[in-house]
Amino acid sequence: LAGAVRGSVSRLLINRDLVGPFAWGSQRHNDVAELGDVVSGVKKLVELLGWKQELESLMNVGGDK
Repeated sequence: LAGAVRGSVSRLLINRDLVGPFAWGSQRHNDVAELGDVVSGVKKLVELLGWKQELESLMNVGGDK
């Protein structure tokens, strides 16, 4: 799927290791890789986007089910 988007589209990989085109050395100038624990990487992204409160609300609603 990562290769299915145009070259002008930024791609983000959040994973413990580089995989796919990120590992094959065919990265694009606008690719971003956040290596480490996936949950930590997603939390970091959410904080950078200013969505922490929304994520916490969604997680609280999901925990009620």
